Amino acid sequence: MTPSLHAAAADTAQHNVNRRQLDLVRGALIPLLADGLVGALRPDGLGKLAREVGLGSFAESDIVGLWRMGLLRADMIRADHSIDRPDLTLLTQDGDGALLYLDTRVIENRSCGHGGALQPEGEDSDDFELWFHPFRLYVLSHVTRTLKVETSNTQYLMYPNGVLTVAKQITEHLDHWTSSVAFGERFDHWNATAELAVVCEPFIDVRRRLAVDEVSRNFNLTTYLNLLNSLLLGVGRPYLQAMREELGWHANTLDGNRDVQVLLRLMLRRNREKVNGVLGAALKFLSMAEAIRRAAEDALGVTLPEEDEIGPGQWMDGARKVFYGTDRVFDADRRDLRDYMRLLGLDFGTTARCYVEGPTEFGAISQAMADSGHVELVNLAGQVNEGRRKGLAFVEGLENDFEARVFSVILLDNDRADHVKAVKKAAREKRFFGRFFLSQPDIEFGSFSSRELVDISLSLTRVDELDPDSREARRLRLYAATARSVANSELWSALAAEGIHDVNKGEEWGKALMTYANQHPQREVTGDPADHVRPIVELARLLLRTRDAGFMRSVAQLELDPDTGLLVRKQSTNAP
Repeated sequence: MTPSLHAAAADTAQHNVNRRQLDLVRGALIPLLADGLVGALRPDGLGKLAREVGLGSFAESDIVGLWRMGLLRADMIRADHSIDRPDLTLLTQDGDGALLYLDTRVIENRSCGHGGALQPEGEDSDDFELWFHPFRLYVLSHVTRTLKVETSNTQYLMYPNGVLTVAKQITEHLDHWTSSVAFGERFDHWNATAELAVVCEPFIDVRRRLAVDEVSRNFNLTTYLNLLNSLLLGVGRPYLQAMREELGWHANTLDGNRDVQVLLRLMLRRNREKVNGVLGAALKFLSMAEAIRRAAEDALGVTLPEEDEIGPGQWMDGARKVFYGTDRVFDADRRDLRDYMRLLGLDFGTTARCYVEGPTEFGAISQAMADSGHVELVNLAGQVNEGRRKGLAFVEGLENDFEARVFSVILLDNDRADHVKAVKKAAREKRFFGRFFLSQPDIEFGSFSSRELVDISLSLTRVDELDPDSREARRLRLYAATARSVANSELWSALAAEGIHDVNKGEEWGKALMTYANQHPQREVTGDPADHVRPIVELARLLLRTRDAGFMRSVAQLELDPDTGLLVRKQSTNAP
């Protein structure tokens, strides 16, 4: 939405909020304000909060003065005696017998402008208490934005007399602005925007409190919800969205760090509310937009754009899913947001879990991953098939991986038909997401030639230490003995025949295999060049890529072929 259209929409929204309905909902919330179940601040507290979030200096007397002018409405007025003012509506009494009033005042037009109208003191200054919801910061931000008097930081240094000229021009401008009808209308609109957010904010929280019996006994939840729904239905989607757009624009004007805002709004609320400076103010205005959205979605039965979608700029179709891993950020399951955390480099948890069925495989993959903390290795050892259970006992673990948005990568020997059958069945039933690798028939001969395995073995043995001249002859004999070998059992037999007993299957053997594979990642084979990369190297590279690959993005674009173990692109996806 362009700034001009945005302003026009805001003007339209101003005239489409039924003030009577809004005041009815505000009145329904008074018991929660009185009992402290909805936050409210005294004038000094509101002024302090404004300073903390970078909206300027507002003393207690300033807040009271703005209230007296009508620029700032209160959310609750508490008095020990009756107040005879038609624009303050008596609602109820609190537990101490004090009278609670609703503020329905509007600013009066002054043809000469409002210069000098701020009068914080009066004869009834101590007669009642003023209470303000923190969302009234939105009104104070517009006081700062439209009424602040300032000049160039270097004006005095360049031309001191020009300060007086600038001050005169500013005064004339403010006289014109504050004497206009639009001045009162705009502040009435900004107050109404704050009030709409205030009445929407408790929508979800009140229901939670009701479940634990924390709601004020004087508060009628049904009445509140009915009044709120009636109000929002009357306002309508276009005008609600226009008000939210205005909040988004204003938040961006204060702080344009959109990614930081999204990140901080994913924090716990109690931590988010501690953010100071203009970023803190921007977060509060986005919270106002969120409060309106959540209540409006329920009342209107629609889905509205989230807060990172309002204000300046726009998202292309599908872009949020690619960027965040989900179309809905603030409504998403927290686990779905791991893609976004990874993109920002803030997710230090496990992104992939690799299952291997023996110490050799465990040693090989641990060697490849080194200090990569995002991959967790699981050595299934002899527990792949437990007790009377058929297939793989770790299938439940694979399901847990999917729930945790963790890639499952499985490395098994193809000669165990029961294991392979169970994994393929789990893949066909979509019980996990990732890849499985089947070594044909085992990890040694699935990724290395017999000659390479002989060379790796001889690099580890100490048999030739006393007779180094015999090494080459032994190597040639082993080459010949294993030339037609197709399984590691034949390799170990050939090594034993040569008197080599200090090379055994296990983690050290696996590490040696991976060290060699890292130095020589391609096999000497004919056919498709893609087949030249050793499967064990391909697996290691996949595990490394999961650090930056988004789980939800991958699920949206790819699917696991249950027959081959490969990830293939979904036919229906248009994503890049």
